[in-house]
This record gives sequence, structure tokens and C-alpha cells, in this order.
Amino acid sequence: IKPLEKDKLEKALIKYLIKKEKTLQLKKINVNDKNINVIDVRMGLVRFNYNSELYVKCIQKFLKYKNSHNEIVEFLRNNQKDEAIRLAHSIKGIAANLSIDKLSKSAHNLKEKLSNESMDSSYEIKEFTEILSYVIKKIENKEVFQQISNRKI
Repeated sequence: IKPLEKDKLEKALIKYLIKKEKTLQLKKINVNDKNINVIDVRMGLVRFNYNSELYVKCIQKFLKYKNSHNEIVEFLRNNQKDEAIRLAHSIKGIAANLSIDKLSKSAHNLKEKLSNESMDSSYEIKEFTEILSYVIKKIENKEVFQQISNRKI
């Protein structure tokens, strides 16, 4: 309603921002929880035309991004925001192709936040770090490969 009443607008914004802040509480991923499925093996195999050998090889190659969260933070410390954005973008695409959808979405959110000059990206960095670490552990302990070889899809 125009004209805007400053007091009412301020109260509405504060109410909204506090509510929004509460909904952004990060849910810690329990690495030992076998029910969390961050890698959609079935969809990954579809994307790779059921070539499980190639899919496994690409997932193994993904391990080279193991420390990318540290690289992104380091880029930001060194005022190399474009490099941080580029790395987040690369991980977003690679994760999407491998059907690691939660990581792809998190990398997308991080990229978007980094692209916006005035936004704080600490929440997105933390979320990205936790999801990436969880995915890497799933790959390193060979759970994903067991799913592929057992055809639990």
C-alpha cells in the first residue's frame, strides 16, 4: 500500500528476516546414516547409458575435487572471486552429470551467492563443505561402487 509507512515496513522486514534466519539452520549430515542417498546411482547409470565401468571411472576422478571447499575459501581470501565462482560452477556441472544432486544444488547456491557482490556466503560455504565431505567419504569407503556392482538401483 502506498505510501509506505516506515514503521510497518520495518516491523514486517524484521519479522520476515528473523523467520528466514531460523529456517536457514543447517542440518548436520550424519556420515554414518546409511539412509541418506546423496548419489543417485540409478539416474547416474541412466545418464551414462548403463556403462557402469565409465560411471565408476568418472566417480573416481571426482575425488580430485576432494579439497575444493578449501580452494574456494583460499580463492576468496586472495580476492580471486572469479576463480572461486568458476570452481563452484565446475563442481555444480560435474556433480549434476554424476547424479550427485545435493552437491550440485549446493554448488549452484554457492556460485549464485558468490556472484552477488553484497551477499554473505558463509552459510553456503559451510553447507557445500559438509555435503562435499559426505560425498567424498561415500566414494572413498566404496559404498557407491557396491551399489553399482550389486545393481541396488
